[in-house]
Amino acid sequence: MRHCQLAAGEDWDGVALSTDNGETWNAVGLARTWLTDLRYDRAVSNRIYACANPPNHLMSPDAKGACEFQGRTYETGLFRSDDGGRNWRKLSANAPFEVCQIQGRDELIAYFHEQGVKRSRNGGETWENFAQGLEAAPLVNTGSSLSPGRYQAFGAGRDFYLVGNGKGDIYRRHVDAEAWTKVKVVEKRAGVPEKEPRLQYMTGHPMDALGSLIVDPQNGRHWLATDW
Repeated sequence: MRHCQLAAGEDWDGVALSTDNGETWNAVGLARTWLTDLRYDRAVSNRIYACANPPNHLMSPDAKGACEFQGRTYETGLFRSDDGGRNWRKLSANAPFEVCQIQGRDELIAYFHEQGVKRSRNGGETWENFAQGLEAAPLVNTGSSLSPGRYQAFGAGRDFYLVGNGKGDIYRRHVDAEAWTKVKVVEKRAGVPEKEPRLQYMTGHPMDALGSLIVDPQNGRHWLATDW
């Protein structure tokens, strides 16, 4: 049986690695962080990114990137490992909820709270504006998942990116394009169970509170979406 390295993370014990297909795990760092994303670089071997946000998106960490939640102190930030997860370096105290990357392309895109969608061309060291063409809307309820100004869902095809906001709007951007273009949603919203508590928060827009966008790697025209 072929063995590959797996990485997993959670909200207190940090990152763990497995080299035997998940049979055993070893802790390798980033304890006491609220991890929201952990993924391998799709262009650089052995590089892994970890996003650690405040436990509650309404919270703001202090200048050192720490916050208190239910009696525990969490460290926030964007971290990177260049040796397969065994050692980590903090790139910034502010972290995106997740990072997105096209296979084989040495750049990242991400949404930073109150800063918008940005792009990095040097492994997350520095970031530049990448929001051209996106609706610039104020954050509702300090960044609610229903906010049109919160771009919290990302996806990537072979040569394009997708991003979606809390209102359910989806935008597409080819790697060579200068701006995002809005995608027309033609299908109506799927039914929601009557007892779904989120019904009371719905905005009435199709696909509101987008949480993720996934592009089928075998068919770039096949997309999947989930909400919060």
